[in-house]
Amino acid sequence: MRAAGVLQPEATVIAHFLALAVLALQAQSNTSSIRGFVVAAGTSTPVPRAHVTIVGRQMAQVDADDNGQFAVRDLQPGKYRVSAGSDGYLTGAYGRRSGGAGREIDLVPGQEVNGIVVGLTAKSVISGRVSGSNGDPVAKTKVQILRYTYQDGQRILVLAGSATTDERGEYTFPSLAPGPYVVSTVPIDSDAHLPVYFPGTTDVTTASTVDLPPGVNFTGVNIRLVDGRPVHISGHVMDSLTGQPAPNATVTLVPKRGTVSTGSTQRVTASAAGAFEFQHMAPGSYGIVASLTNSVNRVAAAEPIQVGSADIDNIALVLQPQITLTGKISVENQSTPVVDLSRVRVELRRQPFTQELLIVLPSVAPDGSFTVLGVTPGDYELKVNAGTAAYTKSARFGAIDALNPPFHVEAGVGQLEILISTNGGTLDAAVLDSNMTAIPEATVVLVPEPPFRNRVDLYDVKGTDSAGRAHLTDIAPGDYRIFAWDDIPADAWQDPDFIRPYESRGKLVHVSEGQTSTIQLELIARP
Repeated sequence: MRAAGVLQPEATVIAHFLALAVLALQAQSNTSSIRGFVVAAGTSTPVPRAHVTIVGRQMAQVDADDNGQFAVRDLQPGKYRVSAGSDGYLTGAYGRRSGGAGREIDLVPGQEVNGIVVGLTAKSVISGRVSGSNGDPVAKTKVQILRYTYQDGQRILVLAGSATTDERGEYTFPSLAPGPYVVSTVPIDSDAHLPVYFPGTTDVTTASTVDLPPGVNFTGVNIRLVDGRPVHISGHVMDSLTGQPAPNATVTLVPKRGTVSTGSTQRVTASAAGAFEFQHMAPGSYGIVASLTNSVNRVAAAEPIQVGSADIDNIALVLQPQITLTGKISVENQSTPVVDLSRVRVELRRQPFTQELLIVLPSVAPDGSFTVLGVTPGDYELKVNAGTAAYTKSARFGAIDALNPPFHVEAGVGQLEILISTNGGTLDAAVLDSNMTAIPEATVVLVPEPPFRNRVDLYDVKGTDSAGRAHLTDIAPGDYRIFAWDDIPADAWQDPDFIRPYESRGKLVHVSEGQTSTIQLELIARP
């Protein structure tokens, strides 16, 4: 006979099992899941067996089925991002725009998120053949592929990959992202020949661009070598203080920003007679800079130079004494927040831009005063980063407006006076699609209206948050045009040629000092 209220061993096991089952059901009811599809970007075509990764409070990996469908279960509540990859495709992420990390999914206990779509962009291929001027294949020669990007609003080419031709003179660039490319071949004997760009030119500005769609094997990018003879550049360096040649002066040839055919920076030392020479130069735009430190001070000279197909001789560089520039940074009606003047960054950029003569402001004294040594007289652009909670209201060099580039710097004009204000305007932008749905990770760009588009300090850019909103602060008062793009290269909006087709798509907005404005934007999808 069993005593009342006492569980026998078998009953204890059953009760324990039931308790565990209840706990498991409770835990399962608190977990969440994500279901969706992996498709080829811009289509409803599934990508079978794609590998899906969930990253957040937990990390999980699953493979989609033959229909591109996937499901991840038993996820703890929290924020997650979903990405996917597959052979022949670039890695994609749910809600990704403008190369961002993708849209976050915020899971609550027991939630099932269904129907999310991850689009994968198919990789592309460029292939072709390199032949000599007689049509014969050129084996074992280097081929480069270059892509466009932007730097300070200038469209430039950067190296995206290299390959070597086989015995048939053929080359292939696999696994490329869609976009515009330029292809060139670099001769083995680079001292005697120049790079040749598709289809057959030594001038990069006349090269043909390959506009590569997604998932395409773009064949027939054939390059025929042409005889492009390098040129030489020579001249003399003179010292304006003595009127005599400047032996041992350092002479630097700098490719103008935005070109690729000009190659890397070259540097030589002037002879005892002040003579210098650069050999094996490709066509393009350059800046030539000479400098010398003598017993008194440092002298320098800079000139732009355009190289074509003919040699350039008798360049005269006259070294001028460098000057000391003084100035002061002030804050208008300084209150809270207090601007930390030591964190304000100021650059003087020689125009045309010459890296060798870039001046970066040294540390600023607590009262805002500063001294800059070794400034070569010439034309400059002033770039001021006032930091957070401030904007540059004005800048004057003597009586010259230093915010209207280029402005001329020379001795005896006065000091550089920079005024910072903490009373800028604010813009709250909401980006929506045609269905009035908020668009996260869109790029919102504020562009000054003419004639102030040469003012790099007036541009601003922000990405939208998960609610499709962007908050732009510390804006200088004035008239602007504001845009929202789904995908845009960084700094492209400073290029007049890029922005021109989109002018009518931006919204005009006036920003007032100390005021907040709200604006609703429609997303611009680039073709």
